Amino acid sequence: MLETKRRADGTIEWLKARHIMRGFTQCPGIDYFKTHMPTAPLPVICTTTVLSAALNLHLHSIDIRNMFLNGNINVEIYMCQPDGSVLGGCNMVCKLRKGIYGTKQGAHVWQIKLCQILVEELGFRMIYSTGSVFVYRNGNHLVLLLFHANNSTFASCSHELNKTLVARLAQFFKLCDLEPTEFLLGIAVKQDVVAGHIKLLQHQYVIKILDRFAMSGCASVMTPMALGLCLSHADLPQTDEDHTVMADVPYGNAIGTLLYLATLTRPDILFTVTTLCCFIANPGLKHWNMVKHLLCYLQGTKDVQLVYRWDLFDLCTIFTM
Repeated sequence: MLETKRRADGTIEWLKARHIMRGFTQCPGIDYFKTHMPTAPLPVICTTTVLSAALNLHLHSIDIRNMFLNGNINVEIYMCQPDGSVLGGCNMVCKLRKGIYGTKQGAHVWQIKLCQILVEELGFRMIYSTGSVFVYRNGNHLVLLLFHANNSTFASCSHELNKTLVARLAQFFKLCDLEPTEFLLGIAVKQDVVAGHIKLLQHQYVIKILDRFAMSGCASVMTPMALGLCLSHADLPQTDEDHTVMADVPYGNAIGTLLYLATLTRPDILFTVTTLCCFIANPGLKHWNMVKHLLCYLQGTKDVQLVYRWDLFDLCTIFTM
């Protein structure tokens, strides 16, 4: 499998190639048992960003290379040898010792290995409500560490502490140090520690949305919702012809992509998106026209940023939570 890793501006950072096992042939209760691996949910990512701005923490990112290969397989699993690297004859197979990509339990054994290293070796405490967030505190040293699959972003009170943590993790995992966080799950991150603010931007994501729904050349409008517009169930399809017209309209896909944008960095479109969500089961042409109006609004507001500043927070309240 080939995968492209991109930077915040859309340019290619590196290309990945993976050999993936045919995990769909595994049998539950024989070849695997648990498969779950928690990842940092979006509210946790947003909360970490807010705390980083409030406490003036330094954001830093790393990428764990071949993360599944760190986990140990505890059952017998065999697979055919990869094409082009046959050893010992074509009838020989490979016995897995590590959680290669494609195995059902690969993510779960990686999570076990990660917890062992962070908790037992590095002294972190896991937040059990998520299972993907770890906290380290020793005197004035504070580190918030969250994992989303192989990507890790952490916030600490100093740049030197970030470097120390990366060096410690490099003793256990092969990783790529991405330096101060610039791109996080499709979000461009611009942090100025001196000024005490963090700016979040999804410029490339907006361009991708417009291209996906053939709206990249549309004219911009000033408001996310047309003035005086009132959407209701009276605008639902009434005839077979109306249902036929709306059958090929990607209304649900558009709402899903817009909801992700509104939740993370664009609260200015949140009311419009949630209103359109009310009609996702059976939208009419008027509802779809409202979606296109919202896309026209995004055309003119690609560079709108969500800004968190430490001087806007009540630090006493945050420390006592």
